[in-house]
Formats: sequence, structure tokens, C-alpha cells
Amino acid sequence: MSNENSVDARYENVKALVGDNILEKIKKSKILVVGAGGIGCEVLKNLVMTGFLDIEVIDLDTIDVSNLNRQFLFRKAHVGKSKALVASEMVSKFNPNSKVIGHHGDIKTSTFGASYFQKFTLAMNALDNISARMHVNRMCLSTNIPLIDGGTSGYLGQVQTILKGVTECYECKEKVTPKQPPVCTIRNNPSTIVHCVFWAKYLFGLLFGEKDAGNALNDGDGEENRIPNNPISLFQKYFHDDVVVLARLEDLWKHKPKPIPIDIHQEPQNNLFEKPEEAEWIESLNEHSIWSTTENVRCFLQRAQVLFDKYNNKSNPSKESPSYMTFDKDIPEIMDFVSAAANLRAQCFHITQKTRFQIKETAGNIIPAIATTNAIIAGLMVTEAIKVLREQSHQCKFIYCNRHATGKYLLQPIPLDKPNSKCYVCSSLVLELRIDTGIRTLGFLVQDILKKHLSLVDPMVTRIQGFLFFFFPYCCYCDLF
Repeated sequence: MSNENSVDARYENVKALVGDNILEKIKKSKILVVGAGGIGCEVLKNLVMTGFLDIEVIDLDTIDVSNLNRQFLFRKAHVGKSKALVASEMVSKFNPNSKVIGHHGDIKTSTFGASYFQKFTLAMNALDNISARMHVNRMCLSTNIPLIDGGTSGYLGQVQTILKGVTECYECKEKVTPKQPPVCTIRNNPSTIVHCVFWAKYLFGLLFGEKDAGNALNDGDGEENRIPNNPISLFQKYFHDDVVVLARLEDLWKHKPKPIPIDIHQEPQNNLFEKPEEAEWIESLNEHSIWSTTENVRCFLQRAQVLFDKYNNKSNPSKESPSYMTFDKDIPEIMDFVSAAANLRAQCFHITQKTRFQIKETAGNIIPAIATTNAIIAGLMVTEAIKVLREQSHQCKFIYCNRHATGKYLLQPIPLDKPNSKCYVCSSLVLELRIDTGIRTLGFLVQDILKKHLSLVDPMVTRIQGFLFFFFPYCCYCDLF
């Protein structure tokens, strides 16, 4: 068989389903895929195998070892490299006729502005965070580009087709954000491992993070000057002295056992506090097993020393000391510190301890990704994209993938709703804000209201006769008084 015939044969099944005209339309379409993770890898593979030949993919993330069990385009040799660049290279091997370009970057930057979006026939969201999905939603609305949004959460998933003026947009319905336990519970009266994990993350932030008066463990009044700067004293304060103080508050423990402090001096002293570079044993600990008290204590002390050295620039004096560190569940010393701290806190308050793997899921607010769910959602996304190209928007559905079958079916398609007339993103609604300039600054308006609460990335500001107008992509004006 000639090479030309083999190329044609590649699309025979697709042609049988959609016909010659739509197949040619597929080949000539230019597709943007945002996200090259679990769903993104599957979407890219489906696109090139279906006949989409001109694709660009954007992702800011790099490949981690934990990605390899489900993001099938990546191999061990790719760890540490750009997801978008590796995915574009690997998926091209599925179809040598395809042109897949990868961009290692943040979709929210001006590099990927309106002029960039306008060159695409259709965009596909394969993202795992609400903020980025909202941004792509707004960019597609402002450029009138159809958007197929897909997401998964464990065994659950959904696909939504967004067409400007025809269907509701991603923000027509309010998104549920994760709730945080009350601060007083985290500090004084934890009852679940989740409370302990939050506490451990706050402790990390207090010690090594950006100075934050809102940190639940920050008492103010020069608190930072009273925080121990060595692991042994740190342990003594937070797992013994502070627990002793709480145990004296009789009213807290009328209906539950008093917390019990951990006395570090009663722990076996052999190898309790080795030098960090001699602590290979931490890597040998099983993250799927419950660690003993001694293991948690040793891990806490040694990881605390590593972080103190890094923070104080002792581990590499040739580099500038970081002004602060941010929590990252994929940095071993940070995750080990938080895991050990959470379990030690749990032990003090008679709470069932968890494995490092389970604590990482909680600390990163992660629901484990299921490869099968990703594959199902990615397949549905490409199916919906073909409907858009066939100009059959009336056949597009909002499709849910359920953990258990509803009746006979795992998938639940429902008609797409029309745009919400009260949505300030996709409707003609003008959002009005009244700002007292006597107590509020323009910086507060831009940073706290427009960027934080309305999720604007780079709002355009125009002042006309005492009014400030902001455009992106909807109109918002402020009455200054």
C-alpha cells in the first residue's frame, strides 16, 4: 500500500461517520488545547487520531513522577520537562501529518491575548482550576470562539459546550469553592485529620512563608520574634508546651479527652536527629503506611532543619536567600514536613493518623485522578467539537459522567441552558460599583475587587466625567463619591 493510501485509510472510519465535507473541515480547523495533563493528553491523542492536523497546546506545568500513571504521553525520562512541549512532540507520533505546537506558559499572560485566540476555530479547556477556566471562558466570549470545557473529579466528570449568545457560559452559574474549617477549631480544638493538615500548612507558612497577619497561627505583637528557629525548640513549643496550655482549658474537654503533649525527651535518642544529608531513610519510608511516632518526630526534625537551612541560605550560600517559600505538595521536604506535623498534631488530640499519601491529597485539595474518567471526558469533548464544526449546536449537550449508572447509562446528557441574563460575563449587563474614595484607593478597587473577586486579569480602565469604566470582556463602571 502506498503512503498516500495509508494516510487516507487512517481517516476511513471518521469519514464513514461524518462524511467527506466534515472530514475536510476537521483537517482544516485550527484547535487550541489549554492544559496538557490527564485530560489534555487524552484530548490531544483523540484530536490527531480523528484528523485534526493543526493544534496548539498551552500548559505552565512541568512533568512530575506522580503524573506517569495516567498521563500516558509522558515517560520517566520526561520528568522535570514542560508538559506542553513534551506532549506536542509525543502526540505528533500518532499522526505524522499533524502539526502540534506546544507553549510552556501561563494562559493568563498577555502573550495569549485576544489576537492569539482569534486565529483558532475552536478552543478546548483541559484545566484543573477554576480561575484559569474562567479566564479562557472570557477570552473565548470576547473573540467569539466556541469553547468545549471538560473536567473530572475522581470518578465524576462533565463536558460543557459554550457558544456565545447561544448557550450559558462557564460563569453563568456560581462555582462552589472549597470551604475551610473555622480558625478556632484548627488552632484549639481539632477533631479531624483535615483540621490537623490545615494546621500543619499554617505552621509551614508561619515559619517559611510570606509574612501574613491573617495566618491562623499568627498571634501578632511580634509573634515572629518568639518563633523558635531550630527544630528541637520548634517541636517543644508546638507539640508539648502549647498542647499543655490547651489541656488546661477544662471547658474544651468536657465531652472529649484532653490532648496529650509529646515529650521529645522520651523518644528513643538513637539517630533521632541525624544531619539532613545523612537522612536517606526518609525516602525509604512507605508513603502508603502509617508512620510511628518516632518516624514522624525524626521526619519533622530533619525536614525542619532542611527548610531552615534553605530559608536562611545555609544549604547553598552562593545563592540569594529566598524572601519566603510557598507551599508545594510536590516538593518532598515541604510535603514531608507537613505530613509529619499533621500526624503529630493528630496524635496529640487522639485523632486517627493518615498516610503521607492521604495527607498529600488533603493538603493539595486533590481528589485522585482516574485515568478512565479522563479518557471518557476527552472522548466526549472531541465528539462535541465535531458537532460544533457540523453547525449542529442544537445537538450539543451538557454531559455528566457519573460514578454509578443512572438507569442503564453511566453518561447523563442534558440540554444546554441559554445564557443567564444576570451573568455579568456573557450578558449585556452593566455591573455597577459604588466606591467611597475617601477610604478606598484605586489599588484596592483593582486588586481586591476587580482581580480578586471578579477574576479580571488585566482590566482596561477609562475615566469619563467622574466615572471609571472597566472592560474585560464586559462593562463595569464605578461611581466615585
